[in-house]
Amino acid sequence: MNGSVYRMGSIYKQGSSRGWFGRDNWKARYAILTSDCLLYYKHRGGTLKGRVDLSQCTLQDIEIMPSDCLKSDSETKNTTIWRVRIKTPGRRFVMAAYSQADMDAWIEALENVVFQYGRPSSGSSVDTRLSSMDQYTEMKSTSYNTSVASTSSFRFRPTKASRIA
Repeated sequence: MNGSVYRMGSIYKQGSSRGWFGRDNWKARYAILTSDCLLYYKHRGGTLKGRVDLSQCTLQDIEIMPSDCLKSDSETKNTTIWRVRIKTPGRRFVMAAYSQADMDAWIEALENVVFQYGRPSSGSSVDTRLSSMDQYTEMKSTSYNTSVASTSSFRFRPTKASRIA
């Protein structure tokens, strides 16, 4: 593992293939965010399953609740809505958090890594990112209020092995 640890905890990782009946394939993973990568493991202390290289990421590469990943109210019963996509030159990594607060903490940590290591933007102005954050904040308050009732019926629940101690 390279660099300091900025955040660690349980997440869901969207699989690269579709599951039964064309549904998204989500897997619980334990993630560790360092200064240059996001490592994810089968569970805490488990086998390394993958690595997302953040060395070339900018703020625009961190997409908060991407529009093509949002679910309608009827679909949120079976999955988490708190999603983030990280675009790198080699891949697009979609992760989901267990709650609004958890997603906010992951976003803050990811953005801190990008800022600290001098990769804040790729030619876009800070105003563009702030506008995106304003839209996210507005979406956050409305989607949180409409989805609170369905949070107890998540299909995905952390296992003992994937919970943060």
